[in-house]
Amino acid sequence: MSGDSLIFDGLVALGVIGALGWCISDDISNWFSPPSHLREIETTKDVHANSDTILRDYEINEHSADSIYKDKVVEITGKVSGIGSDIFNSIYLIMGDGFKQVQAYFDETERTLLRGVKVGEKITVRCLGDGEHMFNVVFDNCVIVIYSSGR
Repeated sequence: MSGDSLIFDGLVALGVIGALGWCISDDISNWFSPPSHLREIETTKDVHANSDTILRDYEINEHSADSIYKDKVVEITGKVSGIGSDIFNSIYLIMGDGFKQVQAYFDETERTLLRGVKVGEKITVRCLGDGEHMFNVVFDNCVIVIYSSGR
């Protein structure tokens, strides 16, 4: 190996190490705070409604209901009628007992809190409205605001 090749290899190695260090330091700062989309949902609320009202609004007029809830931060209060996960292991809870239900999807950071929630309990969540999908009214990026035993 020539001296020039050794210097070039050293500079490349320093560049790679510097880039990795920058990426890691940026990631570390995010380890201790929720993702930015959740921070916004935690601190903002466009609409507050109970799950029965949301379902009734979608039954009456989906287009009108979308203008109220879709792409808005919605605080929803209702009784938990189910908790599950989809084929991608995304956890959700269901509010409503009819054919059409409110389906609230949660970020991975809420998984531990959801372990304590039980069917029949009253819960308030804050989510981003995603509209009606097939038979459910879907909300994403949900965070738990409060829940209490309602049996």
